[in-house]
Parts: sequence; structure tokens; C-alpha cells
Amino acid sequence: MVLPEWKPGPVDPTIERKETMKYVFSLIALVMFLSCGGQKEQPAASNSAPARVLVAPVERSSVGSGKLFTGTVQAARRVTISTRMSGWIAEIPVEKGQRVGRGDLLIRLRDAEVKARVAQAEAAIAAARAQFDNAQTNLKRIETLFKEKAATRKELDDMRAAFETARANLEAAQQQKQAALEMLAYTEIRSPIDGVVTRRLAEPGDLANPGQPLLVVEDTRQIKVVATVPETAVQLVEAGSPVQVQIPSAGSAWLDGRIARLVPGADPQTRQFHLEVLLANPGGEIQSGVFARVKLPTSAEAALLMPRKALFRRGQLEGVYTVQDSTARLRWIRTGRAEGSLVEVLSGLEEGELVVLEPGQQIRDGQPVVPVTAAPASAGEVRP
Repeated sequence: MVLPEWKPGPVDPTIERKETMKYVFSLIALVMFLSCGGQKEQPAASNSAPARVLVAPVERSSVGSGKLFTGTVQAARRVTISTRMSGWIAEIPVEKGQRVGRGDLLIRLRDAEVKARVAQAEAAIAAARAQFDNAQTNLKRIETLFKEKAATRKELDDMRAAFETARANLEAAQQQKQAALEMLAYTEIRSPIDGVVTRRLAEPGDLANPGQPLLVVEDTRQIKVVATVPETAVQLVEAGSPVQVQIPSAGSAWLDGRIARLVPGADPQTRQFHLEVLLANPGGEIQSGVFARVKLPTSAEAALLMPRKALFRRGQLEGVYTVQDSTARLRWIRTGRAEGSLVEVLSGLEEGELVVLEPGQQIRDGQPVVPVTAAPASAGEVRP
């Protein structure tokens, strides 16, 4: 079978326009991709002014090593206030945390009963004095009669005995009054020291008994740290020698103290000795009962040190920026113990290298910088 010859017919103009538009849109999308998505990030302009940075050298210095021991801060002088007599508390005019002076009233007991005893003693004195005066008059009269042979020896002896009895009764009444006055004085409890009320253990209306703690007053102008040390560290302790104390609640600085004493005799359970270290606290900022560390000096040794302000951390890594040929270079290091504002460098830096202080986020590895050497901390200035 012979098929008829095929001849192309006329093209529909609508279809031709659609194909043309597809081609145009594809070409525009390709141009936009190449101009936006495919364009690489341009590096920062290299002609910007170098940043000025504070730097300090890494130096080798002799530092005192020491052993650390933990302890607790206590007031150097602490008084527990109690009463000498039983009685109901009428008034406590001080609050916890209030500063008091020596002789200030702390507690007042009800004194009506004691005042009644004083009044009774005064009445007894009046009666005894009348008896004494009468006996003294009678004795003088009998002595005169005895000289005139008008009284017997027995009458004289009896009158002398009556006089001595009256005198003894008068003295006893006076002593009873003195005892009542002392009891009256015990109803007012005053502070024996200058200090601060750190504990208030009673309230008005409570019954106070002798020896029962009612208040605690502490003189916080001088404090002591009571630390425990093992028997192997006893040879490091010498009374009067200086030591360093760190109290985290008062800051990270090491404070100067001196060893007051080593309590003789170890604890039989822990085999530890109690060490007492005194240090000044003139402003009273350091509170008793807080945690403390005591550093007992051992020996001095050389160490590589740098300012702590140059150190930054990223996760578990410790790093600094050094300056080489006016360029900041990132360096990962390993540090050791801290010595005040300095930190020991164990690895990653060499003596004499310059490190950037407080680099912050604006410093990058390879960034041009202008180093400015920091002056000593006491001067508070910088020098180029």
C-alpha cells in the first residue's frame, strides 16, 4: 500500500509565541543565578586603617607556690549573750544585723518581783537599824551602871550580846539589800563588746534561764579563718608568719593574713589539725560563716606569666592573640595556676611575645594592628 506524501502544514502562531517566551524566561533565570547565587563573597577591603590594640609581654617571673586548704570565716571575737537569773523577757531592743556598742542595752527582764525584794530589804534594814540603835543605847547605860557598881557582870554581858546580835541583824539586812540590787541589775543585759548582733534566739515573753543563749554579738573588725590541715602540712605552719587567704564571697583577690595558732592535737577521726588565721576586716564587708581558702607558702619557683585579661575561651579551648609584624595571630595555649591579675602559661607561648589585652570580638586572625604597650597597672596609662 502506497501512502500519500506528507507535507508540513502552516505553524500555529500561538504555539510559536509560547515556545519563544519559554526560551526568554529560561535565559533570564540563568543570568540572575550567575549574577546573584554564583557570585563569590568579596574580601574586606585591605586598605582599612589597622586597629590599635593594648598589648603586654609574656614574662618569666618568680612566684611563690603554696598548698591550698579550705576553711570557714569566723569573727575573731564572738560573745554569746545569756542571763544570770531566770526571768521573763520584757524587751529586746536590738535586731539581727544591728551594730551595738559596749554597754548598750540588749535585753531587759521583768523586774517587778526583784524590785519588791529590794523594798523588803530596805524595810528590814530600817527595823534592824532601830534595834541596833536601841541596843547601843542600852549597852552604854549598862556600862555606866556597871562602873558605878549599880549593875552586875551578867547584866553587862547580856547587853553586850544583845548589841552584837542587833549589829549582825543590821549587817544581814544590808547584805540582803545588796543581793536584791544585784538581782535587779541582772534584769538588764548589756553588750560587753562593740560589734554586730548576728543571731537573735529569743523574743519578748519567753522565759530565759541561766546559760541559755539569747543573742550572739560578734566583733567583725577582725576575722579569723579556721582551716583544717593534715599532719603532713604541720611543718609549714609557724605562728605569726604571713599567709594568703581567698574568700570567694568577697571577691577573687588574695588577702594578707597571719597565722594565729595551730590548735594542738589532731582530730582522732580525721587526723586533721585546726589552723587559725587572722586578717583585718575594718569595714565589716566579710561575713562570718562563709567559705575561705588558705594558701600556705612552700617555695618560690620561676614561671611564665601573662595578664589574665589577654585570655579568652572558646568551649574547652584557651586562646590569645599575639602580635607579629603588626599582625594579630590567633594562638591556642594551655594555662596553669592564677597569680592575682596574672596567669601561668604552660604551653603555646614564649617569653617576650606580645599578647593583646581584652581582644573582644573585633580582632581577627591575620588582622593588621598597631600595638600599644600597656603601662604598669599602678600608672593607669599606656605608651606607644
